[in-house]
Amino acid sequence: MFKIQSSNQGLSVYTDKFKDLIISVRFSYPNVEPYVTMSNLLSYIITDRSEEYPKKQDMSLKMDELFGLSLNSKTSSLGYAHTLEVRIKTLNERYTDFPHLKASTEFLFSSINYPLFNEMTFNEAKINLESTLKRIQDKPSYLGLLKACEGIGKDTPLQTFSQGNLDVLRNVQLRDLISFHHKLINEVKPDILIMGDIDLNSMKGIYSILDFKGHSTNQKTCYKFEAKHHFRSTIQKNVDQSTLTQLYTTNVEYSDPNYFALRVLIIMLGQLPNSLLFQEVREKRSLCYSISAGSFNFDGIMTIQTGIEYSKKELVETLIEEQIIKLKKGQFSLKLLNIAKKMFVNGLESMEDDQNAYLGFLFQRSITGKNIDLKESINLIKKINKEDIIRVSNQLVLVSEFMIRGKN
Repeated sequence: MFKIQSSNQGLSVYTDKFKDLIISVRFSYPNVEPYVTMSNLLSYIITDRSEEYPKKQDMSLKMDELFGLSLNSKTSSLGYAHTLEVRIKTLNERYTDFPHLKASTEFLFSSINYPLFNEMTFNEAKINLESTLKRIQDKPSYLGLLKACEGIGKDTPLQTFSQGNLDVLRNVQLRDLISFHHKLINEVKPDILIMGDIDLNSMKGIYSILDFKGHSTNQKTCYKFEAKHHFRSTIQKNVDQSTLTQLYTTNVEYSDPNYFALRVLIIMLGQLPNSLLFQEVREKRSLCYSISAGSFNFDGIMTIQTGIEYSKKELVETLIEEQIIKLKKGQFSLKLLNIAKKMFVNGLESMEDDQNAYLGFLFQRSITGKNIDLKESINLIKKINKEDIIRVSNQLVLVSEFMIRGKN
């Protein structure tokens, strides 16, 4: 059973399905640099040490004391917004020897408000983030998406990578990060999400402890990206395989009534073993090992990526275009449509077995002002028909293509 309650204080989900309790605090702010890079630095520092627990061992011992509590943080981009989430997971009190919910919530609040800022923690965070960003640059699939976005995304959220920027990182000073943190906790009102088997009084207790000072809540999120120009580029890298990345504007944003139809279309195009791209490009012609379609849901962008031999580039481009034309003309089977809808529905239903995924779904729906009822979303997906797919597919426009040419 899931009982969802939304209020000015936050979003709570009562359920006795899980032994764990999750408390998630999410700060949203403009998706621009240097905010994004500094929020990723904060993500490392907040979960590392605090003023109250200045050693890594101190933090670990305290979390062990709180019945194996875990403290995690991550960042994500939601269109115009960038979000820093800090969350704890701990056992519900019904499974423990003594009450610890208050102490766990105070630990979360203290970790967010009073992280340990000094040159050592700052430099460690910079080293970790730099290492992450360099590893990403070495992965052709990630690099292709970054470059394709940069090619058309100037002065838009697409030009900002959610994990940060190496050039910005090298210029950030400790005082800059402290100033950003102060701005975050004093100006931004975070979204607080709670999920677990606790009563109303316990939830009120959590909200009273997580009393942040900020009041700003009007951060815009989703939008429909409009390309000012088309972009096409190729670079050479010392890798075995070439990687083709394409971006399409969809003219559908996350809060659009056509959003679910677009998601079904993407599944039909490149997320199934019998999807159009997989069958035509891989199975029938063996032109690639894998090919897939995806999306940046809050930006109104569809992506297609595949690893190929460079000499086959024009043939693959033609085949991709032909599959999209099939969708536009309705030249696809109802069986494929129904399989895609079933896959989408199964994915949503499975979230009820995954606390983090379910909370993520509820957060994204609520922050955009959409219905947070999972069953209502599933009912809308089941009603999608052939005409809906034809309509949204005719709004697709190829706007960016980036080729990483490998040694072959």
